[in-house]
Amino acid sequence: MKKQIKSNWQTIVFAAIVSLVIMFAGSSPATAQTTYKVADRIEVQYGSNAWYPAEVIEVKDGSYKVHYDGYSTSDDEWVKLNRMRQIGGKSPTVNQNNAGSQAENQTDKNSRATYKVGNYIEVQYDNFWYRAAVVEVKDGLYKVHYDGDKSYSDQWVKPNQMRQIGGKPTTAKPNNAGDQTQAQKGEDNQAADEPKETITGNKYGTRDPQTCADKKAPARGAITAALALKYLICEHEKVSGGYLYLVENVTVQVGGGIPFNPNANLNVPDIDVRFPLYSIRGSLIRYQCNPANPLFDHSAPGKNCQKTIMPKASGSCYRTTFGEWRCYMSDNSNNSENWFPGVAPPPPKP
Repeated sequence: MKKQIKSNWQTIVFAAIVSLVIMFAGSSPATAQTTYKVADRIEVQYGSNAWYPAEVIEVKDGSYKVHYDGYSTSDDEWVKLNRMRQIGGKSPTVNQNNAGSQAENQTDKNSRATYKVGNYIEVQYDNFWYRAAVVEVKDGLYKVHYDGDKSYSDQWVKPNQMRQIGGKPTTAKPNNAGDQTQAQKGEDNQAADEPKETITGNKYGTRDPQTCADKKAPARGAITAALALKYLICEHEKVSGGYLYLVENVTVQVGGGIPFNPNANLNVPDIDVRFPLYSIRGSLIRYQCNPANPLFDHSAPGKNCQKTIMPKASGSCYRTTFGEWRCYMSDNSNNSENWFPGVAPPPPKP
């Protein structure tokens, strides 16, 4: 009898151990966290093996919108669980069902991350695409120089902000990275020559950009709203990087003058520090147009522009060291609901 009781207890203990082993085998630390919620702090995989700290800001249909620490909202993106892990945690285990999607995602990342110094590409900024050249590559990031801009506007961008021009890889003429400086000088010279060209809106199916022959008034005191409006339009409207930029429905209010602050006013080119800056705010509709060409969908006549509505734009007006006024404002809310691709350009003015 004692022998039988002992045998029964051994059976019960063995069954319990087997149950615990099965239970823990089905849940490993790598897969213990299967869902996240808004405000959760996590790490997101970007590239082959780099993990970046981020925060969950939206959850929808099994996908998570994340904001990366230290990056702007334009870098926010939707990701799946196979690219997420807890802070300092182990990489998630990919099962057979999502292994294909992860491989596909990684292939897509790699295909967009194969740029090198000298490549000409397009970079997304404020819902618009601008032509630029890659001038430096470091740790999966790319330093780009925008066509028509000076070197102080160069910036570091991630692969998801870049695309090939026209869907085809195009490489600059320099044969190696040592020719990079000369290539950039050539672009600066081209930018300097650009205003000398005769600019017409006909090839874009729209009107000419507005220009200002003189931007020196007022020589003293604060700028008026009427002059701020005029100079703002002239500053925005131009041809740059092959695109025509126009603005419509512009409204401007001028605030009080603010003394120049070297710590706050870091990106104000050619400012005359003896004079104040004047804050401005208002609204505008900005167009970025391709030359009209019926052979391509993105430039088909009547559908060759991108339109961005900026209801809460802000900026400043200031005097330059050349005695001219410069006014600029933009809406940095990055609201995709206010961005419309494939629209018609503004109609030509009679």
